[in-house]
Amino acid sequence: MKKVLVVVLVSVLTMGSAFAQKGAWYIGTSAMTSASVFDEPGVAFTTGFVMDKAGDAKAMCFGIAPDAGYFVSDNFSVGLGVAFNMFSLKANSDADAQKATAFGVNPYARYFFISKGNFGLYLQGGLSYVSSKVEDLDAVNTFYIGINPGIAYTLGSNFGITASFGNLGYTNYAEEVSRFGLNVDASSLRIGLHYSF
Repeated sequence: MKKVLVVVLVSVLTMGSAFAQKGAWYIGTSAMTSASVFDEPGVAFTTGFVMDKAGDAKAMCFGIAPDAGYFVSDNFSVGLGVAFNMFSLKANSDADAQKATAFGVNPYARYFFISKGNFGLYLQGGLSYVSSKVEDLDAVNTFYIGINPGIAYTLGSNFGITASFGNLGYTNYAEEVSRFGLNVDASSLRIGLHYSF
């Protein structure tokens, strides 16, 4: 098994680089997962519709979160994501639904430290600002800055998929709760689809 892994790794590293090229643009989004539904509103910049249940609580979330980026050099891109989310949460079957909306922006930079053929490994650094509002309550602002690793793979000449898992960063929530740390739970998984041109 170890020999197979070594052969695969050597093959990937010796392919010609055609993944990331200076001057290329891309647009895309990441898919929403059920792990993000019970998160603080708007933290996950993802697109989709999910219904989930935890105990007696039921949650529903709809999100749209496009992003666009530009390759400044063959291995370095900058991008911007925006997000709009709608949430509905019921604590139990007898409770009224609590509704919330959220809007966010997410500028980032991505460095590909391996870019061979259709395959790339990158490290992304960025920050995000999200303003979320639960009905009848004041808006809550969340600020995040951090880094996360990712993998990218091109499908044909224009389409590509990305995946990232885990992040290390600082979060300030509602100007009252601050935390710094490593997150490697399911909510940190992001799988995206992008189109380059």
